Amino acid sequence: GLVEFMNEQGNFTIQIEHCSDYAEAINALENGSAQIGWLGPYAYLEMEEKGIVEPFGIGIREGENSPNYQSVFIARANDNISCLKDIKKRRLAISDTHSTSGYAVPRRELAEIGIHLENAHEFASLITTHNHDEAISHVICGKADVAAVSSINLDENIASGNLGRKDIKIIHTSPDIPGAPLVFSTTLPQGTRDWIKSTVLNAHKSIQVGGYG
Repeated sequence: GLVEFMNEQGNFTIQIEHCSDYAEAINALENGSAQIGWLGPYAYLEMEEKGIVEPFGIGIREGENSPNYQSVFIARANDNISCLKDIKKRRLAISDTHSTSGYAVPRRELAEIGIHLENAHEFASLITTHNHDEAISHVICGKADVAAVSSINLDENIASGNLGRKDIKIIHTSPDIPGAPLVFSTTLPQGTRDWIKSTVLNAHKSIQVGGYG
């Protein structure tokens, strides 16, 4: 993978720490326990305002020429939900408040038609999931009627066979969202930041870079 490749090329070791949500990642970058991170666009904007991280790369999936993606609202194929207005008084699965395609954009899209995520009484229930895969699973298993998820995660679930395209329907797609950036702490020496950026942006010439982008 990318981290293993970087560790082979450099004179320091990068250790991967998996975070349960964006809040944990933001906190790690803020308190200095992490120096490199992978953030969603909304989480990055929260960090960027504080001036403690700098973006250095965004992944582009093979065969595409843009890192953009969308927030999609999905329901079971046989459910009688066909548009955003039908979500009212139903069970909606969302992500934590730092998620771009799982919360921030869905909140905006719903607000435009008069449905407000801040008012739980407008739904049968609001279910906060740990990630998009869990939100998708909630819909398939019947724990939620609708989920707001990243189009990339939805595509990956279909491509891997975890989800059949015929099992779900997309009832709404948001406008494009900028890709999720890799960032590093501005406390790192400039030479280290330059090396990390150059190595990451040229890694695809030597290895197959996988993951979200």
